[in-house]
Amino acid sequence: MKTFANLSSAIVLGLVLSSAASADLYDAEIFWTGFGYSWQDNPHRLSELKTRYVATDLDRYTGYLTARHLFLADVGTVSDTADYFSCYQAARSTEVSFGRARIGPMGLRCGIDEVADNRSTYRRALDEIEVLSSHVESMGDVTCRAFLGGFYLDASRDQGWHFRRFGLGIDAVSFDEANDRVQFDVWATVAPSNSPDPLTRYDGDCLYELYVDVIFVIGPSARVDVTYEERTQTSSETTSASLAATVSESLDSRANPEEWRGFLAMTGFSIDLASDTEHAGRYLREMSAWTHDLDYDPSSGRASYEVVHEFSNEGTWDYSWTMTSYTRTAIVEIRDANAEVEPGRVSGSAGCAVGEETEVLFGE
Repeated sequence: MKTFANLSSAIVLGLVLSSAASADLYDAEIFWTGFGYSWQDNPHRLSELKTRYVATDLDRYTGYLTARHLFLADVGTVSDTADYFSCYQAARSTEVSFGRARIGPMGLRCGIDEVADNRSTYRRALDEIEVLSSHVESMGDVTCRAFLGGFYLDASRDQGWHFRRFGLGIDAVSFDEANDRVQFDVWATVAPSNSPDPLTRYDGDCLYELYVDVIFVIGPSARVDVTYEERTQTSSETTSASLAATVSESLDSRANPEEWRGFLAMTGFSIDLASDTEHAGRYLREMSAWTHDLDYDPSSGRASYEVVHEFSNEGTWDYSWTMTSYTRTAIVEIRDANAEVEPGRVSGSAGCAVGEETEVLFGE
């Protein structure tokens, strides 16, 4: 396993307490809502990529949360620097519980110019996701939902393979009250492919291993409401595309809007390239998939936000392609007058295989 250099920068993820805060204990989490990265010098194959949030400390009396974002990109022996960003939503509440699980490794194996798909079902007891069963038992009718907390993708070949498709997600979430456990599916897809460039052909099996961070929201059904949106977009033929869309939602209007808080989350994404060339793989200069800018009004029941996908292979061999992008996003609503939510974004630059950690202090 590669280690991170000590490249920490501090930001504040604060959940400011109100003077009327409840004496109940808080739970808090940080939700991954997308990422982007681009290579400064040259485009490269898809080899190793990590963007994930890890909660490291929580004061349950104040809701003060400390977390880290971990980024890593590598392309084997080549030297380059990746500029990156990641979006998040932080939330705390005294009425719902947040859990976390890390899934993997999921194997994605196929021949070159083929597609590897993997869908697996997982079960986790409440104590395995750090949720108190006694708290859940007191909730009555329970709602359980799951969202992305980040991922780590690693190729068995140091330099990886040319990009054609990559995506992952979570669905089929349920809660087994009799056994105090959650059940959910994680899916993933990747398509390592040769490029039209004849100098970089590969002939053999390809293997990626994937780890996925899953964040759970568990609470009384009367206090948790989630609205999902699936969106697919397709670009024209190009070597650099940015697809942005505004999502508008009609939610339930709340008679007591001061008690409701809303935040964004993501359950899945994918980017898929197609072309009329014999080999559809492309070098990767830039890639992103993210959602941001939530405008939420519980009194009217209206909300909107932005979804963005980007891809570029501009460089020495910038053969054209069309991109089809997919996202499954969610607006999570919590009924809790003491709850606080806050969006944020981290960014930086990291050399190949070096990585960067961004530490978060929340609540000052």
